[in-house]
Amino acid sequence: AVAFWLLPGQPRPVLQLPGARARRRQAPRFLRIRVTGLPATHLNAAGINQRILAQYQRLGLGKVNGGNPVQFPMAMTEEDFEVRLRQLLPGLENMEFELCVHGGRNGMGNQLHAIPYRTPRTIHANMAGRRSALYVRLKADLPIVQDPLPELEAPVAELPVVQEPLPELEAPVAELPVVQGHLPEPRATVAEVAEEEMEEPQPRPPFVDMGTPTVESRNRAELRREQNREFAETQQIDHAREMAQRHAQQQRRRLQLQRREHRQRHRNQREQAVADMANRIAEVPEPDSGIEIGFRLPDGSRVTRSFAADAPVQALFDYIGGVHGIPGARLLNPAREELTRAATIASLGVQGRTLITVENDMESNASSSDESVPIQDDAIDNPVVLDLPSFKRRVFEHSQALHGTVKLQLSRDTVLEDMTTVYGGNPNIIHSYLDVTFKGEEGADVDGPTKECLRLFWEELF
Repeated sequence: AVAFWLLPGQPRPVLQLPGARARRRQAPRFLRIRVTGLPATHLNAAGINQRILAQYQRLGLGKVNGGNPVQFPMAMTEEDFEVRLRQLLPGLENMEFELCVHGGRNGMGNQLHAIPYRTPRTIHANMAGRRSALYVRLKADLPIVQDPLPELEAPVAELPVVQEPLPELEAPVAELPVVQGHLPEPRATVAEVAEEEMEEPQPRPPFVDMGTPTVESRNRAELRREQNREFAETQQIDHAREMAQRHAQQQRRRLQLQRREHRQRHRNQREQAVADMANRIAEVPEPDSGIEIGFRLPDGSRVTRSFAADAPVQALFDYIGGVHGIPGARLLNPAREELTRAATIASLGVQGRTLITVENDMESNASSSDESVPIQDDAIDNPVVLDLPSFKRRVFEHSQALHGTVKLQLSRDTVLEDMTTVYGGNPNIIHSYLDVTFKGEEGADVDGPTKECLRLFWEELF
């Protein structure tokens, strides 16, 4: 409960609850009204002769839009409103006219009264309670096209009135039978309804003359048009941005689909190659007194098998691909020379037990990872879990071509200075494999700190 203590002579306080807002009726943006010329009844009632009526008919001042209401923007100026009226009524070209409404200034009666206001906003403010129609009336002081009516050469002679008595009925008309029942009450005619409306007029709002639009109102209208144009441009920009994002998303999905198809195709080819090698190596028997050859696989394990001396070198590739699932392997002899497939095992000069090193084909691995197809946002859409031991082994194989590994311990804040100092002391470090560790960040991350170091270095340099 809320109580107020009022002192004598003090105004009554107003209690406004939080969140309460005053609701205002939104002002209309358009004036919806019927526009038409003067009907013949009003022309005759106003004392205009038949020649002016013929002039109205010749100008085509009839109903606009079939008598349906026409919309005018509220912000329309007087000049634009007049131009719009002349477009709706082509007969008003080069003619002076005035606008009329029913009822006059007090809104009473059925007569037409000229109005001084000529903008949609002032018409809307002064038409409340009136009939929603504007009548266009030509000014009487304009020259009227003289179209004289043909005169009669002689007056028409009056016809004689013949008075003849009406024949009397020989027998009275039989009375109609009375029908017992409820008859509907007769409906009121149009004249009676109009009479009742004239006898009991509805209250009309007072007449308000707002005059012609001022410079301030025109500036507001121009500002509103400018805001509408800016809003339309903003909508176009937003639509173009949305279409670009949609196109980029479709392009990303298409590339991902191509990447999956390429991987699947390469996987099928690899499986087919392994199956063919397995079939060929199955046809090559393992002799009891053959040449025993050992293989060191990429994962570090070793396997041995006996081959005939006259067996082709292709049998070695078929054994590695068909049995151990490495179809694109490279075979290196103890001298680190790659074996060719066209020779035989005897031509290799192998005697006794020989160890052959097996390496993965880097081109096959690159095609399997599908590096030829650009990837966009693949880490977000399709997370890939890498085999860490295999990844380390591949990094080790690549690092063999470098001049060893150099471990660096740098500071994240002074990467540029530390890298410059290290390079100044040993310029050949550029040919070495870097293993970077940041001071205070001792966590192990495969190539992560090294890449971060290089990124920070180039950012600071440029």
